[in-house]
Amino acid sequence: MRFNVSQLLKERVGATRSFTFEDEPVELGEPLGAPVFDGEARLTRTDQAILVDAKLRGESVEECSRCLEPARVPLRLHFAEEYFPSIDVYMGAPLPAPADAFRIDHNHILDLADAVQQYAFTVAPMAPLCRPDCAGLCPTCGANRNEGACGCREDDLNPQMAALLAWRETELEE
Repeated sequence: MRFNVSQLLKERVGATRSFTFEDEPVELGEPLGAPVFDGEARLTRTDQAILVDAKLRGESVEECSRCLEPARVPLRLHFAEEYFPSIDVYMGAPLPAPADAFRIDHNHILDLADAVQQYAFTVAPMAPLCRPDCAGLCPTCGANRNEGACGCREDDLNPQMAALLAWRETELEE
């Protein structure tokens, strides 16, 4: 999702461009990988920068937090951010920008990847599940309980947990 905004930077304040895109991959890094996004972006010229209002839909494949199988995670992003030019479009002179601001590169290319990455991490679940009723892995043998029973007995407990279980039983009796 890269846009050449050199002409938009030369236009009056309030000028806009609208873009729609399909199947745009964005590298988000671990653990989200490189999901493919569909959506639209509206770029508006402001007095110092370009305001981007983007609505994106995508899907990431992560590892299920219970059974470690692939889990599809829908990503719905909506953000509005200002991108500041790093080079004056008329003179070619470097321009200052506010700290922690998104930048338009020296070739006047506005790249949404950094903003998409930041917003995707805020909406992605901390513990993704392959399905809501995922049974997870057996703590004794490691078998995937979604594929069937593993044959381990429920009372095969870690000896360190036996004292806790005994305490629980006495609390329930009282």
